[in-house]
Amino acid sequence: MNVPGTSLSDWIAHQLVRRRLVVPAIAFGYAHKPLGFVGAQLLLLLQPLLDILFPRRWIEEGIALLADRDGWDALLRRLEACQAESPAAGRHHGHRR
Repeated sequence: MNVPGTSLSDWIAHQLVRRRLVVPAIAFGYAHKPLGFVGAQLLLLLQPLLDILFPRRWIEEGIALLADRDGWDALLRRLEACQAESPAAGRHHGHRR
């Protein structure tokens, strides 16, 4: 998971696009935006454990992202832009026959 030189928001956007989960992530983000501060506090509480699994820089970015509504909005706008740029955007994925 440790990708040198990649910001947390870049990594999140890339993973969501790759897994085609941008639309659910945007819906989740808007629905849970009011809980961002609580999420930031939870990351602070779990930081010693998370340091084992993730780069500290990502944890600090996550805390800043969740605590700052402007940062959260910027991530959501970025996800919306990624969705618009995605080659799968606008295509209907029906059942295969």
